[in-house]
Amino acid sequence: MESTYRNINHEGRGQDRLSSLPDDILTEIISRLSITSAISTSVLSHRWRHLWTGVTRIQFRTTPSTHRLSNILRHLTSPKLDVFKLEVLHHKHDYSKELQSCIRDNCRRNVQQVISDVLFPIPDCLLNCRSIVVLDLCGPFKREDVYEAVDIQLPNLKKLSLRFLNYLPPWLHSLHKSSPLLEDLTLRATKQPLNAMPSMNIFFPNLKSLVLGLFPYHVNSTPGVYPDFSIDAPQLTNLVTYGCVLPYRFCTNPTKLVKARIDLLMRKYTGFEGNSDELELHRFSEFFKGMSSIRKLELVVKKWQMNIFT
Repeated sequence: MESTYRNINHEGRGQDRLSSLPDDILTEIISRLSITSAISTSVLSHRWRHLWTGVTRIQFRTTPSTHRLSNILRHLTSPKLDVFKLEVLHHKHDYSKELQSCIRDNCRRNVQQVISDVLFPIPDCLLNCRSIVVLDLCGPFKREDVYEAVDIQLPNLKKLSLRFLNYLPPWLHSLHKSSPLLEDLTLRATKQPLNAMPSMNIFFPNLKSLVLGLFPYHVNSTPGVYPDFSIDAPQLTNLVTYGCVLPYRFCTNPTKLVKARIDLLMRKYTGFEGNSDELELHRFSEFFKGMSSIRKLELVVKKWQMNIFT
């Protein structure tokens, strides 16, 4: 950016077309840079000194020695924030307190997209921020009893991604009531099955893409005893599963489903001498009956896992 600016003004022969643009357009351009690069534009000239403070997108990559996020947010003058994206290169530092404050500040600016790969307790304000369209968070999330009483208000939410879960946040069960526009949902657990998995009805009338990985590896279980994950998404067009699919079933057949990637991982039983294969195959057949409209089906078989072909 700086070298380009100097080239266009070299000995006065070039026309400074960039700086001739209005401030709002320049701010939009700067907003598409990483926040570090945006701040560096302040050295170009006196006019550029404070332009970065009006950015509407924050993309921040940090290490424990360079966490300046709170200070940056204090200098922002924009009343809205389109994107807040945080990637941490090293996770040894505890960013919880800093992020709690930053997220609250973002909600006050009517943030639309929050994308973070950092573990932190989700503030209540993030679950009733009506401006949010995209929410992409990494766990494992800490259990918070206060979530039970949170009034979920995410009416504009279209994409939700919760990865590295170690339990299902209780507010997920009532999310369909406050997020009727949800189109893209990803729920993935850690390498271990979720603890005390409750039953859940995944009911979203406008859901088009669903990624499920709540049972990533062998699940020790009693035959015939399954948590019930019913999928009620009539507009679903794309389905991806990682790990065992046996807890999942279609409440209503998704007639618009055209693409799917399915793991053929089977459940492992402990303390059972009967023929569990028949139980497994029945569950598999019932699951695949719901895919009558499929056009592209990818079946994944891993040699090191017990699958339907073992």
